[in-house]
Amino acid sequence: FRLLAQAMNANVATGVMLAATLGIARERPELLKLTNNLGQWVATSELKNSCGSNYGLAAPLLLPAQILSSDPDPFNSPLANRIYELTEMADVKSDMPLYIYHGAQEIWIPVQGARNLYAKQCKLGANATYREVLGEHLSAAVIGYPETMEWLDARLRGIPAKSECPKQ
Repeated sequence: FRLLAQAMNANVATGVMLAATLGIARERPELLKLTNNLGQWVATSELKNSCGSNYGLAAPLLLPAQILSSDPDPFNSPLANRIYELTEMADVKSDMPLYIYHGAQEIWIPVQGARNLYAKQCKLGANATYREVLGEHLSAAVIGYPETMEWLDARLRGIPAKSECPKQ
């Protein structure tokens, strides 16, 4: 989430990032301590139940998330850093095989997050596969889809996944 806060704030992706933040606040209500009156209203109004894509309607406004916070630097606050650590789950190994793919030219969700996840899961001994495909957010979803479905179909047919993690 730290990468998302940096990449998706004060641009056309802010609304989507705010929807994700509200989702986290449902599980971590201590986040509400960082909100100002406007932030409290958004977090407790019917807006909190809106579909994430509705937040995309705020895209043309290019609003920074800080307008909802009483903290001038909410993404670097001690509470934010604690929530980043909790949600990262860096020491949790996946019990099931992972197929991770990401667009190499992605501008909203930094590719480094997917690379880090793969590296961390490999280090923990998980069974993981990583693909970096040509494209940004939407085109990469389409380009990566066929191989992803082949991988998933093989799992559903009972064929074990072969980890592509480097040998440690």
